[in-house]
Amino acid sequence: MAAATVLLSGPGGVRITAFFGHPLGLPGWAEVAITVLWIVGIANTFNWIDGLDGLASGVAGISALAFLTLALLHPALPYSALTATLSVVLVGSLLGFLPYNFFPARIFIGDGGAFSLGYMLAVISVVGLFKQAAVISFVVPITVLALPIFDTAFAIIRRIVRGQSPVAPDNKHIHHRMLALLNRAYREHLPSEQLTRIEEKFIQRRAHRDTVLWLYGVCAACALVAIWLGR
Repeated sequence: MAAATVLLSGPGGVRITAFFGHPLGLPGWAEVAITVLWIVGIANTFNWIDGLDGLASGVAGISALAFLTLALLHPALPYSALTATLSVVLVGSLLGFLPYNFFPARIFIGDGGAFSLGYMLAVISVVGLFKQAAVISFVVPITVLALPIFDTAFAIIRRIVRGQSPVAPDNKHIHHRMLALLNRAYREHLPSEQLTRIEEKFIQRRAHRDTVLWLYGVCAACALVAIWLGR
């Protein structure tokens, strides 16, 4: 929250100024509060989906690539050059990092890395899209980041309904559910009592890798929809 507040301070700070094509017309402190909520929220969504090797970094890379494409589609819009530059830096960094972070990971991003990825994407979305007085200023960034946003929202609702703290950890995130589903599917015709330890490990590795790849596909589909909307 402190990092977001520092970024937004001053008259030229990064702020959300429009929703659904209409200027908010709110006092400066209200715009700052909304923007801080967005940045802190997106930073946390990436920390929460960082449950499998390569998942958070891959989703971040796809999202940044979508923001880059949108900036290149609208070069005349204000801040497009800055958005493209920030997105290129993030995409390039993740392309060099992901081979070492993908399953089986040799380097982990940890909480600091996940928070940093979410923070950077939230800032890019504010600079490049939320500052525009157009419908895409609200719809497109949410569509690009739909996977982590939905996973976080669903987790909070699920925990509140169960009488738990919204930030209580559990193993019911989207990636946990898909991993369990694929594990069951791959074992369906292989009785567990007949599985060797090597076969057991192979199934777990395959399910882990395929879960991440499937979620990459979901994120890529959301990014394509966002690019289509942003044309």
